[in-house]
Amino acid sequence: MFPFRRGGNNTRLYGVLELEPESSPDEIKRAYRRLALQYHPDKNPNAGDQFKEISDAYSVLSDPTKKDIYDKYGEEGLSFINNGFLGEDGGELLPLLMQPHLIGLVYLLVLVLVCMVVLVPIFLVVKIDNAVTWSWAATFSPIYILLGFLLAYNILVPLFITQRKFKMIYSGVQTLLIILFFAFLAARLDGSIGWMFYLVFIPLYVHELFSLIRRIPASTVASYRTEATQRDSDGGSPRSFLGLGYMGFLLRQYLWGLLRVWFLIFLVVRIDRVVTWSWWVTFVPVLVWFVLLFVLKKLDDRVMLNAIDVDETERRDSTRGYLTFMTVLLAIAIVIAMIFLGLLLAKIDNTQTWSLAKVFIPVFIVLGILLCCCCCCVPCIYCCCMKNAVSEEADNPFYTGRFAVPRHKLLTDSPNPTTPLATNIASSSGPSRQPSTDPNDLKEL
Repeated sequence: MFPFRRGGNNTRLYGVLELEPESSPDEIKRAYRRLALQYHPDKNPNAGDQFKEISDAYSVLSDPTKKDIYDKYGEEGLSFINNGFLGEDGGELLPLLMQPHLIGLVYLLVLVLVCMVVLVPIFLVVKIDNAVTWSWAATFSPIYILLGFLLAYNILVPLFITQRKFKMIYSGVQTLLIILFFAFLAARLDGSIGWMFYLVFIPLYVHELFSLIRRIPASTVASYRTEATQRDSDGGSPRSFLGLGYMGFLLRQYLWGLLRVWFLIFLVVRIDRVVTWSWWVTFVPVLVWFVLLFVLKKLDDRVMLNAIDVDETERRDSTRGYLTFMTVLLAIAIVIAMIFLGLLLAKIDNTQTWSLAKVFIPVFIVLGILLCCCCCCVPCIYCCCMKNAVSEEADNPFYTGRFAVPRHKLLTDSPNPTTPLATNIASSSGPSRQPSTDPNDLKEL
């Protein structure tokens, strides 16, 4: 599942706790207790960095999900999950998705979703070029399917991750607003309603308002201090505050939402002919978004590299290679998007008379590559992951990873040896906790 080699940098955290990779959970707890008492700032004021490193190592190795990902894919795998792979719940969902009886279903679902994504521009092109006489409701059908899947995801995830219930309901409401917008848009384009477009876009206004309100709890001074002091931990991806402190933190929190609102305002006033400027002016917020996306990516990469100790040469080189690879991919994506946007705006402004099918050529190329990768690469990746997981369990009868339930656990903890693996895994999962820094709590571990 990860673009990293198996067995990469996956022993450093054990070395921090002076342990071997085969150490049991009890040994990890005892090692943390001993070292935390030794390097606690109350007893050793000059060992703040060592204590933080010990706490970070324990927060990973004491969590079954993080430990299993770290053992298999190292710190790069943890970074990949923390950077948004599978969304915010990647660390919790990955063990469920990797169950043998779900592999085929997941692959089929991914294939269906990719096909729907490919159909979206195809349906738009044949409709706008008058190659078909479908209604706009039928033209938007792939979009409805994609949004329906997203809505189902928001409903089903809380069944496995209960602490995310409120956030997923919130996301479900936002998804319903987008579905409502496309329903209004299809009715307007089909002539079923005669509204001005600023009324059609009302669900999107509400959606953006929800997005801005949703960020308020994470925009406090306490949130800023937490992120600023934990940039080099595995809890999240480091971000640059542009040298502005708390104001830079707020700017990063609301920047993309403000750009979307800017674009919506320009788009609505242009469609309703309140203004008659060029479509290039209307899409200025999109061009600004492209530039800021690349610039902020480079600034964040610098922060991430600076957070790694200079003495950790191997880790710095590995991280630098990963960041360079991602930067190249982002640059290629931006170039392709700029080419497509230029062709589209030239078509809309009537400076070119070519068909819309020619405008969408860059999109079709990218989606074709995506479909080929889905059909050819994803099955191979899944097979390799499952082969590694199964071989590790076979080689180690005391394997404690969450991709497989240990044999001795099946015999001692389960009243019914035939209990499905997913049930055992789901019952063992729970919210992760950060290690305590109170010396009195450390003695009770």
